[in-house]
Amino acid sequence: MNWTYGPTDVLPSFAGSIEVDAESAPFWQGLAEGDIRVPQCENCSTYRFPPGPYCLSCGSSMQRFITLTGRPRLFSWIVVNRSTHRSMPAPYVVAVLEYDEGVRLPAALHVPGGVDALTLGMPVVATVVQGDPPFIAGRVPSPQDPDLDTRVIAASQDG
Repeated sequence: MNWTYGPTDVLPSFAGSIEVDAESAPFWQGLAEGDIRVPQCENCSTYRFPPGPYCLSCGSSMQRFITLTGRPRLFSWIVVNRSTHRSMPAPYVVAVLEYDEGVRLPAALHVPGGVDALTLGMPVVATVVQGDPPFIAGRVPSPQDPDLDTRVIAASQDG
């Protein structure tokens, strides 16, 4: 499978090393299991990303990690025209996806029709790509895409 802007057969270590702490461990564990999990405050129900020790809305330290089930939409994107790693040849698209729950997450974005086809708010299918570390990839679905109704799916690189 090829990206319109860069390949999907990315080396597992393209992101370099990550530092996992107590607050972010459930997020990374979720990705490793194919789920996109973010903290939700047990006091005011606010979702947030990135994970942290306190709710930014009410200050509570009580939180639980919830698997996102909402439908992501394209909130923002950039086209990277200069490669910083041999496993991510330029150009490629980095996007911010906004889920129904209100949380925004970064993702690598596959755009079959080219970046001219992108519009703010368009639906995106989010996929967890397994690697070291795992990451979130998105793709712009076609109108006939069966994943259009279940836009958050867990999959491996061969998807």
